[in-house]
Amino acid sequence: MKTSDKILLYSASFALTAFVGTNLLHYAKYRAGDILDAKAINAQDYASHTLAGIHSIVLDGPMRATLYPSDHLEFDLPRNAEGAFEYRQQGDSLILFSRDRKARDPHDNWYSYQDYPQVHIYFPRQAYIHIRNGFASLSNEEDRKEVSASFLLESSQLWVGAYRPLADTIYAIEHFDSLRVSAINSNIIFNKQSHIAHLDLRLDDRSDAEDRFSSIDSAVYLVDSNTNLRIRGKNSKKIRFATIDH
Repeated sequence: MKTSDKILLYSASFALTAFVGTNLLHYAKYRAGDILDAKAINAQDYASHTLAGIHSIVLDGPMRATLYPSDHLEFDLPRNAEGAFEYRQQGDSLILFSRDRKARDPHDNWYSYQDYPQVHIYFPRQAYIHIRNGFASLSNEEDRKEVSASFLLESSQLWVGAYRPLADTIYAIEHFDSLRVSAINSNIIFNKQSHIAHLDLRLDDRSDAEDRFSSIDSAVYLVDSNTNLRIRGKNSKKIRFATIDH
């Protein structure tokens, strides 16, 4: 057998042994009742921080944020990259910085942002969220009631609905009462998980919006000559358009 073939064989054997060993270890823990739920797993990987009296959130710099509606403000930073972030409270605002990476084009595909440091943000009702040079996903998988928020996007990308490429046909509807989004050179994607009762959307300075089979009851779109829109038929009749005067 050639040396290269031996190397491939040994590598495959090692990978298979590691895979089987890991799964046997998890199975043994399962049989022993040693099971970690999602919250416990999150606590292992993320350090939780809470601040009182926060109504406004600024996410400044390249980061990959998952935004969850909540009844209080909490943000979880990855333990293996906590040093990539800085934060401070300024009045009723949380300002969270990430400076370690170069910001990418906000119109790139989602996988372009996978090396951004990840953060989980649990925001209170009626929060104002300002995102600059980042990527964020708005998720209401718990289907909390009366979810409303306002966003300012600057050179950022926002996804509404917890999209998962490997489980695109299995999802729960995520309800949002009202969303107000003002975008400057940014990209907003509404996934089919999302059901929005009312949407106010302002798209300025080469901003894009794409509808991926979401449900929208009513909407107002303010657009300019550089706006790029992709709208599905069922929502097109529910949107009122107006032009931004510069």
